Amino acid sequence: IGITFLSLAWLMMVLDYTGHTGFKRFLPFLAVIPIITNILIWTNPYHHLFRIHPTLDTTSGPFPILVNDYGAWFRWVYSPSSYLVFFATLILLVRSFVFSTRAYRRQTVILLLATVLPLLTDLLYTVGVTPIPNFNLTPVVFSISGVLVGWAIFRFRFLDLMPIARSKLVDVMRDTVIVLDEKGRLVDLNPAAQTIFGDAFRDLVGQPIAAVWTDRQDLIDILMTDTALQAEISLGIGQDVRFYDLSLSLLYGRRRQIAGRLIMLRDITALKQAEGAVRSTNIQLQEANEQLADSNQALGAFAHTVAHDLKNPLSVLLGYAQLLEEQYAELSSETIDKIVHIIIKNGNKLTRIIDDLLLLASAREEKASLTPLDMRVVVASVLNNLAPMIEEYQAKVTVPDVWPNAIGYAPWIESVWTNYISNALKYGGRPPRVELGASTVSAPTTGTMTRFWVRDNGQGIPSQDRGKLFTSFMRLEQTRAMKGHGLGLSIIKRIVEKLGGQVGVESEGVPGKGSTFYFTLPLKADAAPRASSDDAHAATARMSQKDKK
Repeated sequence: IGITFLSLAWLMMVLDYTGHTGFKRFLPFLAVIPIITNILIWTNPYHHLFRIHPTLDTTSGPFPILVNDYGAWFRWVYSPSSYLVFFATLILLVRSFVFSTRAYRRQTVILLLATVLPLLTDLLYTVGVTPIPNFNLTPVVFSISGVLVGWAIFRFRFLDLMPIARSKLVDVMRDTVIVLDEKGRLVDLNPAAQTIFGDAFRDLVGQPIAAVWTDRQDLIDILMTDTALQAEISLGIGQDVRFYDLSLSLLYGRRRQIAGRLIMLRDITALKQAEGAVRSTNIQLQEANEQLADSNQALGAFAHTVAHDLKNPLSVLLGYAQLLEEQYAELSSETIDKIVHIIIKNGNKLTRIIDDLLLLASAREEKASLTPLDMRVVVASVLNNLAPMIEEYQAKVTVPDVWPNAIGYAPWIESVWTNYISNALKYGGRPPRVELGASTVSAPTTGTMTRFWVRDNGQGIPSQDRGKLFTSFMRLEQTRAMKGHGLGLSIIKRIVEKLGGQVGVESEGVPGKGSTFYFTLPLKADAAPRASSDDAHAATARMSQKDKK
């Protein structure tokens, strides 16, 4: 029974080994011939389809040999079918040898030998080519095959570590698996390695890992360490940089010596990108929290300072309005004119405070569109609006005929000039001498900028106070006599920085030499517009006009 089913049993084992388990459904059909063969052997005396008149040969050798003359079933059905099955197993093993990696080829070679030896021996016996005439050595050779298979089972554990298991468990892994031998040569790679090494990754087997990553000695040092470890690494793949979680495990031989290294690389690029996005979001949230804290602090200072400054002119307005309502008929026209003048003055003060608050709000929220500035027109408009104040202080304002180019947002720049010039009038000498000017400056951090300035002839500003000037609600000791709300310069700083410029002040702190307040704006490359003589006369005329309100 065993010999007739041997080829079929061998085929079943090879199918399992090579992973072609789907063919097992055909085994019942293949078992028909061995079953019929056994029936014919048992009933051979009645039909002689398997053997024909077996005889005992006692003259051809040192011991008697049973000589068989095989029948039609043996010659034309059983024997060809057995050879076909063995040849099928041979093809499967050869294919497995070709497509498997080096780690599995040795055990495949052993199975090939265990298949070829009895097949070749039986084939030689069938055609009559044997060392001993009429003596079939196939059973003896099958014993050798059994020893080889046993060695493969216990030495290489091929029934536990079959190529199909490796294919199912390793080849489908998304993680890259690399096996190195004790000398650092590539022994095995799974298909996921293609994403790192490219289409020719199979050709790298057998090469030293140091020859594969020639420019990454730091990585080679990690891979060739004698301790298991886990680390994060980065690899340049084409034009991209990918991040991997590297896991290194040591493989030991029988004597506990290091026989190789198992490396797993898990792509964590998406995770790193997500971490970067979270980190960026956290930074933005932190900045937003800081801005919110600053806004809350500014709001608290505003509520205290501005409410106080608004209360005074409002109280004056209400008081004089009530006086007019109750005693208008009893008041002289001169007194009424004075009261109206006081009401207008305090109303203008309230308007300036509200305008500053609106400017502060717009500087916080609006996105200004930077356009080329005609500074001649901007300054002329500011001086026209300040003409009553210039007349009141009997000030002399000097304006250049030519302005350098710059880009900015004209409504905000008008506010900057208004603040600087009005401060120069209020805190300058008596009478005030105010000089406006501009120049081109360069700095390593900002590049080429246009610097605009207002110079007065006041008492100057001590060095210890200059850093406080552009802080919200900050008023210096020498300016407290002048009524104000301390918002102006802080707003100027905010809007100029939003336009890409800077603000500052220069002063020697010497009375009479005054101070120079400046702001910078990005430079425009085109030629600057030049003021005509008519424009200059028109500006001078506007400066000398008196507000008729």
